[in-house]
Amino acid sequence: MWKRLCVMLGLLMSAASGAAAATPQVDEVQVTIEVHGAPRVATVTRPSAHGRRPAILLVGGLGCYSLRDLSQEDAPYGGLLRGLTADGFVTMWVEKTGEGGSGGPACSAPEADFQLEIDGYTAALAALKTRDDVDPSRVFLLAHSLGPLDAVRVAAASHVRGVIAAESIGRGWYDYELEIFRQQPLELGHPYDLVERDFRDYERCLHSYFVEKVSSQQLVAATPKCRDILVPGVPDAYMQQVADLDLAKEWKAVDTPVLVIYGDSDPATSLDESRYLVDLINSFHPGRASLKEIPGMGHSLNPEASKAQFLKDHGGAHPRLHPAVLPTIRDWLATQGA
Repeated sequence: MWKRLCVMLGLLMSAASGAAAATPQVDEVQVTIEVHGAPRVATVTRPSAHGRRPAILLVGGLGCYSLRDLSQEDAPYGGLLRGLTADGFVTMWVEKTGEGGSGGPACSAPEADFQLEIDGYTAALAALKTRDDVDPSRVFLLAHSLGPLDAVRVAAASHVRGVIAAESIGRGWYDYELEIFRQQPLELGHPYDLVERDFRDYERCLHSYFVEKVSSQQLVAATPKCRDILVPGVPDAYMQQVADLDLAKEWKAVDTPVLVIYGDSDPATSLDESRYLVDLINSFHPGRASLKEIPGMGHSLNPEASKAQFLKDHGGAHPRLHPAVLPTIRDWLATQGA
């Protein structure tokens, strides 16, 4: 039985080993924000120069993890944030509930649902906008993987100058999962008859979990194979709330420029999903969304030879930032008056 790569995981962004790449020196400070009465640890990188600057809030992917390692400058997130700070941006990332010294329920606890995650990013955005070194009219969201599903809600609650949606989806989560369970094993060369046989089993698992709202414990007890659809450590309420999102409705409510980025070596999503997202946004807000495809980039924003190789590498043990990502984002930000 084939077991799929855990899709859309920020955990794939684990820090690289070895010497860090040489980058301009930036200031880094830790701040604390409050989310429903619990402290959340956030980290800010900022240029040394005085004055109000454009700013970027990082919205990471799915899973329970601390961003401390992911923010090292020789890892993709760290390379992006420090590169953007060197360009004059203030950046912020915030730990998830119960992670990296933050208070609140453990990330894997039942009450750590999707809405609580959105509330954390909303509080972080408010804190970022009120900083003395930030121009609140030029704040952007940089969202990766599942992150754009958070970002669209955050942007609807508080205006941002633009959203960058990297390696994400345009259709609902249930439809997305169905497609991934068919496409990933085909990328690895599995025979179509076995893929279709497994797909039928997984479709029943997905329907029970996302539509009928059967708990993961009940699901696996009844059908052990259904374990393969679950993301370890992520609460049922979180995933089932994600599956309930109507992305067309969500993006219709957000009238802001959006850059959609897709790397053609990413098997965790697809170019079709990115095109669908761009078309969806532009149907409501003509000309607001654009797509940039980056050849040879995997889901971790890393250089990768192919989708199949990314799956074989399980996302790469020590991914580094693809050299085209920062220039792509930098160029788009310049067009937005950043």
